[in-house]
Amino acid sequence: MNDIPVELASARKIRERNKISYRLAHWPIWIWVGFIIPAPLTFDLFESGFDGRMAAWLGVVMLATGVAGLRGRLPGVEPRPYIIR
Repeated sequence: MNDIPVELASARKIRERNKISYRLAHWPIWIWVGFIIPAPLTFDLFESGFDGRMAAWLGVVMLATGVAGLRGRLPGVEPRPYIIR
């Protein structure tokens, strides 16, 4: 009668660290989010294309998100997974 396999959550092992590839895969999302935040600059991007101001802003965003990512302060880039049991 008990032919249905049952897996208990307490029996599963939880990983202690997120893989580097997992952490790096989330970084471009936050670069894009940070890059499009200033609406006037985003409007200019779509109106007239990429220019020096946008390159400077992209550099600032990449630096800031890179530092935050190395410190584990971006969602998806944290060193340990957020798993609540």
